[in-house]
Amino acid sequence: MDAKKNISREQLFDYMQDRCTEDEARQVRIWLMNHLNDPGIDQLFNDLLDATETEYDPAGKERVRRKLDSFAAACTPPEHRLLVRRYRAMLLRAAEYAAIVVCLVLVFHYRHQAATPREWVEVCTAMGERREIVLPDSSRIWLNAGSKLIYPKEFNGTLRQIYLSGELFADVRRDEKRPFIVSADRLQIEVLGTQFNLKSYAEDGKAEVSLVKGSVSVGIRAAKMDGRLTLSPGDMLRYDKTSSHIDFLHFAPESYRNWRDNNDFFFVDQTLADIVADLHRHFDVDIIITDKALGDEIYYASFINNESLDRILEALNKDRLFSIRREKGIYYLSEP
Repeated sequence: MDAKKNISREQLFDYMQDRCTEDEARQVRIWLMNHLNDPGIDQLFNDLLDATETEYDPAGKERVRRKLDSFAAACTPPEHRLLVRRYRAMLLRAAEYAAIVVCLVLVFHYRHQAATPREWVEVCTAMGERREIVLPDSSRIWLNAGSKLIYPKEFNGTLRQIYLSGELFADVRRDEKRPFIVSADRLQIEVLGTQFNLKSYAEDGKAEVSLVKGSVSVGIRAAKMDGRLTLSPGDMLRYDKTSSHIDFLHFAPESYRNWRDNNDFFFVDQTLADIVADLHRHFDVDIIITDKALGDEIYYASFINNESLDRILEALNKDRLFSIRREKGIYYLSEP
């Protein structure tokens, strides 16, 4: 069946660029469902990415790329183990929801990993929860609160690919014949065997990679950016999703401790707003900053003694930059 029947390439491009009405968008989603297994659908997605020349409209091309790539991290199937081809039946039962396209593009990613259907596993952590996962190659993953990890039940012979939305610490088993790749929104981390921390929450304005051992190659999919960056132990790369600015920081890898084994926090050149987001996920408590300027305050702080939320907030407020009020279980941080 022709993948382009009934829906034109222009209609699909308008949909990816958010230039259509809700009714037109719904028609595109339903069409995509019905043509999920067509042999031409993968090429059609590639055509969409190539439709805008980077030198003329890099932002437009990035919008299309992000619309395709970010859906994978957001997909929430109803079961933990899924056969890729079973997505179609699930999607038909949810035809009116925007999550349709989320899962469609997730399948697009998966179909490039193997010629035959494979079973995928999804692991989610709630706020305040952490989990340890052993992958099919014996690599170990620690998944932080409010995160989602998708990986195949069995890795194929050439690649070890997983998908993340949130934060993980990875201890990757070395395999020189099969690179280990983590895709997380606009970041793609490639390693052979190493230990690193990757933080990429969809709701956060920044993503962060910290290398403890080995070597990692970091690719960033963004307008006017190309190529990959290689990190050495002790390197921390912080990427601003809005400005595409990259910061390089450094830490002592031999003394590295983080949330995977303890309730440790290391805040290096981070805004109070970013810190509050981490505390919210860890303690599963709402914390509201009432003044934007206060949220932009920069901090360097570490907590390694299993401090409570109250103690952490008090320590951050040692200079009395804000007042702390707790009402009905919600913390409010305001200018004094």
